[in-house]
Amino acid sequence: MERTPAQCSQSELAAFAVAAAKGGEVEADDIVSGAKRAIRLLWISDASGNPCATAALKRPNLGYKNKVFGRAGLPDEAARFDIELGYVFVDPAHRQGGYGTRLVRRTIQIAGACPVYATSRSDNNGMRRILERLNFVIAGREYCSARDEATRLRLFLRECES
Repeated sequence: MERTPAQCSQSELAAFAVAAAKGGEVEADDIVSGAKRAIRLLWISDASGNPCATAALKRPNLGYKNKVFGRAGLPDEAARFDIELGYVFVDPAHRQGGYGTRLVRRTIQIAGACPVYATSRSDNNGMRRILERLNFVIAGREYCSARDEATRLRLFLRECES
């Protein structure tokens, strides 16, 4: 499923947020508010109709974006990246089925030639492989998550496609 936030019902936004929050990086309430500002929300549903894989193409608020790039040691790069790939999560029971790659690839298509950034836990090798396969590169230094000092994050950048 692929929709703009305005096309989503309240129950779809809530189901998207609950599924994406299982990734443990963002609270469901924060996802709902962020999802409402997204360019596009994407999800794949399981047999019962519940989202089992999620992704979003977002326009993050300036403060958040500057914080991410600053923590990664690249504050001057933030201005070039207005679009974020986020809320990417695939339920463990549905991993290794290509869902993550499919969703990330589609978000890149939607972004077109625009540069896109993403963040991922440093230990999330599956996400790192997907991002690198789709021409994202690790940028800057590893940094601590604002939610949990023990969680380390990496910034990934995908430059403009010509």
